[in-house]
Order: sequence, then C-alpha cells, then structure tokens
Amino acid sequence: MPLAVLVRSILHHLRLSHHLDLYIVDMGIQPQTKERLVRSWPADRLDIHWIAVDPTSLSHLPVWGRMNIATYQRLLMGRLLPEGVSLVIWLDCDAVVMTDLTQLWESPLEGHTIAAAQDMAVPFFGSQFGVGAHQELGLDPESLHFNAGVMLVDLDRWRNEQVAERSFEYLGRHPREVWFWDQEALNVVLLGKWKLLDPRWNQIASLAGRWFFRPEHLDAATYRRVVDSPCLVHWAGTIKPWKFRSRRAAYRTWYEYLDQTDWRGWRPALNVSSISLGMYDSWGRNLMYRFEPLLLKAQREHR
Repeated sequence: MPLAVLVRSILHHLRLSHHLDLYIVDMGIQPQTKERLVRSWPADRLDIHWIAVDPTSLSHLPVWGRMNIATYQRLLMGRLLPEGVSLVIWLDCDAVVMTDLTQLWESPLEGHTIAAAQDMAVPFFGSQFGVGAHQELGLDPESLHFNAGVMLVDLDRWRNEQVAERSFEYLGRHPREVWFWDQEALNVVLLGKWKLLDPRWNQIASLAGRWFFRPEHLDAATYRRVVDSPCLVHWAGTIKPWKFRSRRAAYRTWYEYLDQTDWRGWRPALNVSSISLGMYDSWGRNLMYRFEPLLLKAQREHR
C-alpha cells in the first residue's frame, strides 16, 4: 500500500511527456498485492520491473528495534539492476513526492557517487545516533550525515567503488556500534563522495514543523521552506500514515493519493494500537522526544 501511494504521487507530478521506469525490490510481495499495485497505476505511463531478493542472503547483518532486514536492500542496487542502468533515484516507499521528480533526476552529480539531503534529525557524524564508530575511526564529528531514504545515484560509480561490499565490511566490523544500519555504513563509505541536496528533498514528516523540534543545521528561513514547501515528505521512523489517522496536512495528502489507488477508501482501523499511536504523535511525543534516545539505546543493548 505505501508503494502504491508513493508511485501515484510521482506520476501525479511527472511531466506527461516522461515515462517512468520502475524497479521494485521484492522480498516476498504476495501475488495478489502485486496485482493491486499494478491496477493502481496507469499502464501507459510506466514500465514495472520486479526484482526478487532472497531475505536469507542478508540475514547475517545486524537488525534490532523497529528495523528489519529489508533496510539493506538499497545496498544491493548495483547488483540487482541491469548493467545498462547507470543512473537511478532510490526512494523508500514511506514517502510522497510533492513536485516533478525530473528536477532531481536532472540534478548534476558533478563527479559524486550520490546526491542526498542532510538528515534532519541526525545531521552530523557526531550527532546523537550519528556514526557510532566515528571516534574509533578518527572521523570528524562535524562531517555531514545524509538520510539514505532519498538518493540520486550514479550506479556506475557505485559499482566501481564497491559501495555494497565496503558497506557490508563496515557492518561486519562494527555490529555493536551501528545506530542506523545501512545508512550509517553508506555515510562512512561515501564520506566526501556525496553531493548535498536541497533539504526540501527529504522532509521528515514526524518532526517538521513540530514545536519540540528545531534542526541544529538549518537557519530559520531554510527550515521554514522545508516545512512549507517540501519536494518530498518522508515518514522515516515509527510514525507512519497507515498506522493511525491524523489530520495534519502531510497525512491528508497521503490519504488523497491512497484514494487514487486500488486501496481507495481504506483508513487505519480505530483500535487500541492506532489510537495510542495517534495520541503519542499528537501530544505524547512532545513530552517524550527528549527521552526517545534512552529507549533507542536500550533497544540496541538488548538486541
């Protein structure tokens, strides 16, 4: 369902003269779900390629807390996509696109392997939940830290620089220190090799505009633009629009695109879990935001 919404939002803004080549990494999508996804999108505007991945091939990698093994899919893109594919936009499916994706596609990489936005919540290596091993590795704590949920990737450079292999090697050496899994590995491996995108390309929906959150790396005017006119809204973290109902603008946008898919009319059930999560997002998180790091640390220690 989130994938259906993401692609629908892309097509809504994409120029009619452009055709979408869509590669979907499949770690066990059910046949009936695939059928509903295909029905959700106009067939004349895209080509769909299903790429099957065996989850056991990634089972040796560290996972804990809310994350599962699927987060490592992006590391494999150089192996999974055809050799003829040299440029790709990687998008996590918990997002909606708010403008023509052509703008990102045509952004010059200027010799960099990827382009990405600085992480709103974890902007530096030395930030809380940045690169756990940065001191051990002698890395500058002020190095910028990107969010891997939205990336423009030079796939030829990605392959030639063995980004996947070096990321797996990093994760194997530092399984106890790692905070944000594949994202941390990519930040270390691609240090000095990525281009900074406009922060509007990765607005974190659960934090942007909330009174308890103020990004340390953005001036007031830039942050206002991120909040008011994002190019992409990303539900990084545990707060997702399919888990509970919300009246906030970004969530309404997500439901509007949902109603253009085969899941039209669907809404999260009103039960103890969804109501509790909604209450937490509405006011509980305002009170608990400062204590969330303690919970994340506890989850990592008890994995």
